[in-house]
Amino acid sequence: MDLVFLPLMKHRWDEDEAARKVLELSQKIKDENMQSIVIAAVLGLADKYVRNEYIDRLKEVVRMTRIGASLIEEGRKEGRKEGKMEGKIDTVLKMIKKRFGKVPKGLDDKIKSADMDTLDRVIDGIMDGKTLEEIEAVLK
Repeated sequence: MDLVFLPLMKHRWDEDEAARKVLELSQKIKDENMQSIVIAAVLGLADKYVRNEYIDRLKEVVRMTRIGASLIEEGRKEGRKEGKMEGKIDTVLKMIKKRFGKVPKGLDDKIKSADMDTLDRVIDGIMDGKTLEEIEAVLK
């Protein structure tokens, strides 16, 4: 706990630099569970007192930890998922425009708010020759 509160104690470094040093020290903790607890606690406290311009320096230190690697991988997965969703939305809009000449007003919003399964059903409906009304029914 001393390590967690070190950035808040009086010393020769400012809070930003102290938080960075504590994060670097926490990487030397052998017990991974304890290391994760210390890093999470320091980041939680740092969120309240570290200046915005210093956050990038803290991120560099966190990236080198197991927690940082896990957060980066989670972000990549989320980004790929969002990219697939955007691609599918674009595909559906293009298919409707090509098949029916235009995307009816309001239908584009329904498409953009649909989930992946619904978009797949819309694509299947377009490919199966369903009418615009039948496709709109899938999106309700």
